[in-house]
Amino acid sequence: MFLKIFLAGFLTISFAIADDDFKGCGEDEDKARKELSSAIHVTVKSGFQKFASTIGDKIGIDETKFFSNQETNLELSGLERSEEDGKICFSISKEKLRENAETIFTEISNSNNSTEIVEKAKRGIAIAKALGDNDLIEKFSQKINSAEEESSFLSFSQIKAQIQNFAMPEDEKEAFEKLSKMISDIGNKITNSDDPEQIAFLEETKSKFQTLLGKLKLQSVIFHIEGGRNLKIFIDSNGDAFGTGEKISLQTGTHNYTIEGEDICPITGEFSLKELENIEIANIDLKEHILPQISFSSNKSENIDLKLDGKDIALVKKHKLKKCEGTILYSTTFNDGEFQDVENGEIDLKSGLDKDIFLKFISTGELKAIKNEMKSYVDGDRLEFLVSYSSTSDSDTYNGDDNLEVTNFEINHMTQKRLFRYGYGFMIGVDDFDKPTTRNYELYYSFAMHFATIGKSEMPLQIAKSISFIPYFGAKVGLAYHEYHKNGETKYVFPTKEDLEDTESKTADDWKFSRDTLLFKPYIGIDFVLSKGFALKVFAEQSIYQDKRFHIGTGLSVEF
Repeated sequence: MFLKIFLAGFLTISFAIADDDFKGCGEDEDKARKELSSAIHVTVKSGFQKFASTIGDKIGIDETKFFSNQETNLELSGLERSEEDGKICFSISKEKLRENAETIFTEISNSNNSTEIVEKAKRGIAIAKALGDNDLIEKFSQKINSAEEESSFLSFSQIKAQIQNFAMPEDEKEAFEKLSKMISDIGNKITNSDDPEQIAFLEETKSKFQTLLGKLKLQSVIFHIEGGRNLKIFIDSNGDAFGTGEKISLQTGTHNYTIEGEDICPITGEFSLKELENIEIANIDLKEHILPQISFSSNKSENIDLKLDGKDIALVKKHKLKKCEGTILYSTTFNDGEFQDVENGEIDLKSGLDKDIFLKFISTGELKAIKNEMKSYVDGDRLEFLVSYSSTSDSDTYNGDDNLEVTNFEINHMTQKRLFRYGYGFMIGVDDFDKPTTRNYELYYSFAMHFATIGKSEMPLQIAKSISFIPYFGAKVGLAYHEYHKNGETKYVFPTKEDLEDTESKTADDWKFSRDTLLFKPYIGIDFVLSKGFALKVFAEQSIYQDKRFHIGTGLSVEF
């Protein structure tokens, strides 16, 4: 009978042999094998741990030191089966173990296959250790050293024979050692060969062995994740689920992972494993990946209809969403008698989102107050007191020593009717308050369209339902007188570059109405309503004629 024993040990460990033969008994054959494994196990000074299970006729013994270990499958002859006290027993004598070692030594002495020699010599060393025979250990070690030295000088036919007779061991660690040795032998032969056909064959074969080596799952990753419920880890989308803290054996290369669990968005990433590398991933904070949470609050507490993603929900309560990306819509309606205030919007979703949306609604009473505040802006007269800064982009046109940057002051009287506002005004501008050298005077009529209220509710445009504002655009038409200076002389004309092509200087006789006196200024602006009586204005204007000035300014609009 043959017993396959799976031994993992060190070449440097010594054994203490018991007086009796190795023996193990149990209620069935599996338990008997385990007990025999234990019997061999206790003879080792440094201590072994039993393998957690046995497979077929294999008994596993795993050394627990921190050095790199060797694993050897042994087929032992001379195993005795018996029954004692109703139990099944397996035993093997020290003599039979020695016979097995001698048989192995004879086999490797007659072999020219360096890979086979190394593999069988390691098995022989494992038995020699159990026997405590240091001389036998030394003999097997010498065989290993000789085979490894000679492997660099194997003939092509020897290498080819090894390739043809190569058998992949079932155990992955043993397969790794055997493949690595085979790849090394082939590589040495490629280096020492000058035959192109041999080299091509060997390189192709080496590549195939390297592919097999890469498929061995001798590398591993462990995920350490704190918190979370029912976490599942998927590697390379193969459908197999692993748990946190679990060792996951993988091939070399780059791998993708996905972590799923309750109340979190899927977490994805990648990692790479080198040959025989074992890594741990622990830098994952689940708080950054929780499902999006949305809550709503409001300045009103009743009569609010709120829908999120088409479903009715309640105020204040946090709502956990199952979506982790994209957008989600919400719609709200506040009912106050016949008046309804509506607010809709969308939310961009992402993992870890915790958002509160404040809904500000206007009641019927507040609506009346706002309409009363806007009355003079919809139908009434107002005075505007404005200040602006102006400059021209044609500052080099006049070819003089002009200062064309001017501060302007305006007063306008405007009548506002529904969509329109119109009125008259004048402007004075100077370049310097103490010693002005440039003066601008303008008299004009202004007409504009504005948007004081919008829609059936006649509500104004508002920022956050707090600040009302009125956008407008229009134009000013009138007369203008602008002074300029050239070489110390006052001029009231502003010639173009084309005009200056005829003569180096201009006089008052060069006056042109369309260029120097006609005023036409389009403008845009916004009134921010502070109260019924006051509004803050910001505006911009562009002169089409004269020096083509651009104005930007601010001021107050006062109920008149």
